[in-house]
Amino acid sequence: MKKNQAAKEIIFYAKKLKELGFLAGFSGNISVRISEKSFLITPSSQDKSQIKISDLCETGLNGKIFSKNKPSSEWRLHAFVYENYPKAKAVIHTHPPFISVFSCSKVKINKPLLAEFEIMLKKLPKSGYFTPGSGDLAKAVKKACDSSQTVILSNHG
Repeated sequence: MKKNQAAKEIIFYAKKLKELGFLAGFSGNISVRISEKSFLITPSSQDKSQIKISDLCETGLNGKIFSKNKPSSEWRLHAFVYENYPKAKAVIHTHPPFISVFSCSKVKINKPLLAEFEIMLKKLPKSGYFTPGSGDLAKAVKKACDSSQTVILSNHG
């Protein structure tokens, strides 16, 4: 996707997710792949409903930052998804309250809770707990993504 269009989509969805209550405070991050080797990602420590296109960070899959702003601390997670899933076009990491509570429980979802769940998700894996922003968390997400495009991060969201 072209950089300008990707930026507009990130801004649109950041505002929408904040409005829906899926992004509390400065939490969560969104990225869109803009080339084979780079992606745009929301900045660190900013309210996602207030960000502007100029706040977004172009980041290489290798971690090289091409923007003046600091990318989300979860950039490794996003890069790992893009490296391991070439068809992935975007990564959205939110903290909806109901999922955050579930992420802290020992409960696993082993069966569909709603008809839509079975049609849309098939599975909803939960990764182990790893330090936010770490390479270990990125690897845990990659493993969970082998069976689903949606992952719950234990004790995280």
